[in-house]
Amino acid sequence: MSRATVLDILIVYNGNVARSGISTYLTPFDVSTNNSCNVSYAYFLTTCRRLGLTAALSSSADIIGAGSCRSYWTHVKGTWIKHSDSCRAKQIFDKFSPKDEHSVALRHLLFSRSQVRSFNSYSLFKLFFDKQKTHDTLSDYTIPTLTLANSSLRSVKLACQALKELISVHPYPHDFDRALILKDRYGAGGASIYKFAPDAYRAIAKTISTSPH
Repeated sequence: MSRATVLDILIVYNGNVARSGISTYLTPFDVSTNNSCNVSYAYFLTTCRRLGLTAALSSSADIIGAGSCRSYWTHVKGTWIKHSDSCRAKQIFDKFSPKDEHSVALRHLLFSRSQVRSFNSYSLFKLFFDKQKTHDTLSDYTIPTLTLANSSLRSVKLACQALKELISVHPYPHDFDRALILKDRYGAGGASIYKFAPDAYRAIAKTISTSPH
């Protein structure tokens, strides 16, 4: 068995989104749906190299031990390169949030040694992943936010009215115009963000009912 490649930084992305380095694909993220991730992490790895740091990207599905993955990706001279040998690092750029027992176990395995540290604070990640919880926890510093119960017209009207009331008691209500922003409550990486004129209740309800998120 070959020895694991030792890295300064290892990005470990959600295995439901990032592909394994032993896959048949040419990029770690789907070009048609997540190409922005290919671009972003290519830039990240290129910047690390310029700073003299060895860095790579892997997926949570590839976790095999503390700070270790069975395969990984690097980005060199504009090209993604797959590596089928294992790698390990003490500094993990953690980009996955467990949602079931299996992924929770993988996360515990990844950080099963005290020497392996996450770049991110897991508790803060969970807080900011949920936009409503972010607002509820830091309401003095965040944009007034309400969660829609469902896509019904009644639910939309009630939420919009409650949002107006939230803005009216905000310390700086004039910081907000009358436009309404609709987005997914959890994550979504900037996808499916919509802007509506005030009182566009039917358009909002229709968008919610047809949105993939």
